[in-house]
Amino acid sequence: MGWMDHRAYYQDIARKIDGSVIVTTKDHWLWRALAWALYLVTCGWGMKPEVFLTEYATTIGPVQGYPREWPELHEETIVHESGHTRQARWFGLGIHPWVGLLPMAIAYLLLPLPVGLAYVRYILELGADKRRWRYMLDHGASPAEIVVRASSFGRTVSSKAYGWAWPWAEKGFAEAAQRMISSHRGP
Repeated sequence: MGWMDHRAYYQDIARKIDGSVIVTTKDHWLWRALAWALYLVTCGWGMKPEVFLTEYATTIGPVQGYPREWPELHEETIVHESGHTRQARWFGLGIHPWVGLLPMAIAYLLLPLPVGLAYVRYILELGADKRRWRYMLDHGASPAEIVVRASSFGRTVSSKAYGWAWPWAEKGFAEAAQRMISSHRGP
C-alpha cells in the first residue's frame, strides 16, 4: 500500500490551490529522460538520475511527479509543489501553467546563470516553500519545525541537488522563515 491508493485525496488538496494540477508518479519515460538530461547538463556533478526519480517531488507546469515508492505524500509537500504550478500560471500571464512552462523553465534554469548564481531558481523555491511554511503553521507546526525546514531546504537549494542555485540560500531561507513566524497570525 502506498500513496497511489489515496491519489484522489492528494490531487484534491493540490487542486484547491490550482485546479489544473495532475498528481502522478515519476514512472513515465519522460521523467527518466529529464533525470538524465539534468545529470548530463551538470556534467555528472549534479543529482544522480536515481536520486531525482526516487527521492524528489518535481513539478512541471500543472504536473506534479512523485516517486511511486513513497508510502505517503505529505500535504505540505503537495502545497509546495502546487506553489510551483501557481508560479507557472503566473509566468503564463494567468492563462494556464502550460502557457507559462517555457518562460518559467528558462528563468528557473538559466537566470542569471545556470549554476552558482541561479537567483530566480532560489526565489521560486523560496516562494513555494513559504506556502509550505504558512500551511504548516496554520496546521499546528511549531516555529522550531519551520526553522528546521527552512534551514534544511535552504541548504539543499544551495547544493548540487539544485545546481548550486544560490550560495546564500540557507541564510535567505532562515531569514524569510523568521519573518513569517513573526508575522503569522493563525489560519
